[in-house]
Amino acid sequence: MSSTRDTSLRRLWRHARSHRGTVWKASAYSILEKIFDLAPPVLIGAAVDIVSRQENSLMGRFGIADVPTQLLVLTCMTLVIWSFE
Repeated sequence: MSSTRDTSLRRLWRHARSHRGTVWKASAYSILEKIFDLAPPVLIGAAVDIVSRQENSLMGRFGIADVPTQLLVLTCMTLVIWSFE
């Protein structure tokens, strides 16, 4: 059975040679889509971090010390990520 599968897979790869760019692009889009699917829980965690730790949050350590500014940056990130999702 595995020899039949190997043969089928080789035939598929030979056929897909002319579509290699499309396969790479589809793979990249699939990975990006998965990253954007995982982003909302990370954004919620960042919001909780900002509210609970304020100036000591992750964004605060990156140089954005003001809490309202941190929330504004997080809002912009959320809009961008959700629009791509």
